[in-house]
Amino acid sequence: MPFLDVKRTKGHIFADLGREVVGYPKITATGNAGDIVTIKLGEELNPDGTVRFDMRCNCRYDEEWILADGISTLSQYDYKAFRYMELDFPQTVSITEMGVTVRHYPCAEKAIYTTDNEDLKKILRLCADTVKYGAQEVFVDCPTREKGQYMGDVSVAARAHATLTQDTSFMKKAILDFCHSRFISEGLMAVSTSAYMQEIADYSLQFPAQICWVYAMDEDVEFLKEVHPYAEAVYEYFLRYVDETGLLNGVDEKWNLVDWPVNLRDGYDFPLTTPIGKGRHNVINAFWCGFIDSLDELRGYLSLAPTGRAKVTKDAFRASFYSEETGLYCDSEEKTHSAVHSNLLPLLFDIGTEDAALCERIVNLIEEKGLRSMGVYMAYFTLAALMKNGRRDLAEKLATDRDAWLLMLSEGATTTFEAWGKDQKTNCSLFHPWATAPLIVFADNTRIY
Repeated sequence: MPFLDVKRTKGHIFADLGREVVGYPKITATGNAGDIVTIKLGEELNPDGTVRFDMRCNCRYDEEWILADGISTLSQYDYKAFRYMELDFPQTVSITEMGVTVRHYPCAEKAIYTTDNEDLKKILRLCADTVKYGAQEVFVDCPTREKGQYMGDVSVAARAHATLTQDTSFMKKAILDFCHSRFISEGLMAVSTSAYMQEIADYSLQFPAQICWVYAMDEDVEFLKEVHPYAEAVYEYFLRYVDETGLLNGVDEKWNLVDWPVNLRDGYDFPLTTPIGKGRHNVINAFWCGFIDSLDELRGYLSLAPTGRAKVTKDAFRASFYSEETGLYCDSEEKTHSAVHSNLLPLLFDIGTEDAALCERIVNLIEEKGLRSMGVYMAYFTLAALMKNGRRDLAEKLATDRDAWLLMLSEGATTTFEAWGKDQKTNCSLFHPWATAPLIVFADNTRIY
């Protein structure tokens, strides 16, 4: 890929690709042995117009290339994500060729989106470009700071990629990657194909839903049979934390995430410490209800008996977290606060949704709070809940709010951010594929969750 804007001065070159990509700078230079070319890459510019190579995501793209005598060609092993490049070099050096070798997993766009909303079209384009360049050898959390594959990213980025391409093969590979982490934990790891050891309860509880989503797309029953035992192992793992009510209590071996970053949890009132605080809390148990529904669905595809836990678990959830006083679900059994997170997941997982008045109150809360009250990850579940309940109008309204994806675009995004705005997280990545929910929820004839 060539640079679109190149400015040359004595011993200095500034170059702009026009968008962020993933790959390697491709440079050919002529000089003397020992001459040094300084290469600075970045996602954005400093206020003075120079490349911000000491990036806000905590990567530092500042390297020295030592030339041989005559012609030298830069060949690097590790890929980077960047848009801008600056070169500094002595007078004895001539830069004769310059570009970028772009890399990504194949991405043939086949999804269909029917909308007349011009803002939504821009957002869908932003998300499609993010999924394209963000799919590498795995679904990377981000191609800068964290090149590992998280199970939570499979819930969003992999679904978005499979929706966009109508090809489930890469998502199935990701699911198998997490199956292979079972030797470490029956409850599966949060990161796979990586030496980084991290466990997140919320993510493991989404595992059977990922399997069912893939099956709904391609009806590959052999794959279903292959991965089903791993979903059952996750079920057995979490059963050790089930108390007399049927709810999860004190899942202390894994991180209870709720949402990320911390400042976008809408004041969630439960100590999300490591290990987790004492007692039951809402989000982990909402995901537990969703887990049981998905596992029962998975078993149904294989003509196996359901768990028999769905109703009793949802009844216990309502008894533990519903406030008669406010008419909403609360974050904990103390019933002191109702974060939007504690209500949108019950809406998605049909917990008490036979109560039409409750559904209306939850939808009103979501509309009042907006996506700005949560992280980009939780936005997927929010939009999915609205779409499932026939509120595409509100889902589209929230997605095109100025505080959501349009805020990213206003800040120069060509790939989705880790948070809605650059300053919402201290080490915010400007390339995070887990923010691509619109590709899934607004696609025509595609399963939402």
